[in-house]
Amino acid sequence: MWDLLAIWTITAFTLYVGLFWVLMAIENRNVLRTSCKPTRWPSISILVPAYNEERAIRSCVRSLLSMDYPKKPQIIVINDGSTDNTAKIVSAIASKHDNVKLMTQPNRGKGAALNAGLAFARGELVAVVDADSSVSRSALNKMVGHFDDGKVGAVVASIKPYKPRRFLTRLQSAEYVISCLYRRLGSLTNTMYVTPGALSVFRSRVVRGLGGFDEHNLTEDMEIALRMQKNGWEIRNSMTATSYTQLPETLKALYHQRVRWYRGLLTNTWKYKGMLFNRRYGLLGLWQLPMNIIFPFVSILVIAMFAWFAGLTLYRTFLELLIVGPTTWAFSLERFLLGFDWRVMVPWIMGLAFGVSVLLLSYREVQEKITKCTGRLSALVFLMLFYTIINVLWCFALAKNIIRSERKW
Repeated sequence: MWDLLAIWTITAFTLYVGLFWVLMAIENRNVLRTSCKPTRWPSISILVPAYNEERAIRSCVRSLLSMDYPKKPQIIVINDGSTDNTAKIVSAIASKHDNVKLMTQPNRGKGAALNAGLAFARGELVAVVDADSSVSRSALNKMVGHFDDGKVGAVVASIKPYKPRRFLTRLQSAEYVISCLYRRLGSLTNTMYVTPGALSVFRSRVVRGLGGFDEHNLTEDMEIALRMQKNGWEIRNSMTATSYTQLPETLKALYHQRVRWYRGLLTNTWKYKGMLFNRRYGLLGLWQLPMNIIFPFVSILVIAMFAWFAGLTLYRTFLELLIVGPTTWAFSLERFLLGFDWRVMVPWIMGLAFGVSVLLLSYREVQEKITKCTGRLSALVFLMLFYTIINVLWCFALAKNIIRSERKW
């Protein structure tokens, strides 16, 4: 009985959280894709921290040079001790464009690289772009209008996958599309807790006034967002501004990326634990940050339930083999169907149906075609399997935080 109770509890929790955001999306469907038209064009400096990015840095810088922003942006590439041809590639581009500057420093981490670039930034606004990302031509034009509101300290773009070809990257594509909608809803409810490195724009004076980026933080983009929120600055999202990022193509790369993200989420939520359940921070303190703490433990419970049912099935099979013997035992589909407790499947089917609804809603609102970047099979596998993988990675992240293993960017 306790196992069914646990399954239904997990399902109810997941549906409750998901339904909150779905209803929020439906209620605000007329404003999701609206963007603020700028009344002026402030100067912008773009920081690109790079470490061994010879495969992607050229396309990244070229996308920045191709933007149609009315004022020529200052582009600063910070080579953080790369051992490949990153510096050579950027140097060749800088020799042809006077607004591109290359800085080189010993490997000190992403936060330190950003602060080094910030020291040379001249723009009223400063943008951060990861070296493995490419920015759409009109992205900045669709973001700067938000800064006409004096309460806004940062604006983030929609992050979409860059040409996903492999099955694993197609699975992640579905997650990124859902995240585009989720990030926009976070903007409307002022619950944004991360400024993604793929493209975020800040007021320069705000970042400097807060002491710059945390050089010892695993996810400095999350830490600066929470620090801004704590100090009363709002973070907005422009769903029509797009940056395309390269996705991990192997399970090993996905493991390292997600464990770093989830460890950073746990670390920074705990660092700003004073915001938890604090009415001063609205839904961010009363809803989003508590969810950041609750979700890892739900993930552990989900994995434990999977292990329990798998172990129970193997145990029963082993007993049957002992009783009837391996020579006479044979798998019987009829016996399996009659002996299976189908009450276990009801919440799983409910969750799957709800997941399909959320996925379709996200693709419609983000205006992406499910067959273009994901594929129907990948989308189905994503709903059935991918979040199970994510739950496992949450367990690894929690374990690494407990044992305090070494952190790298």
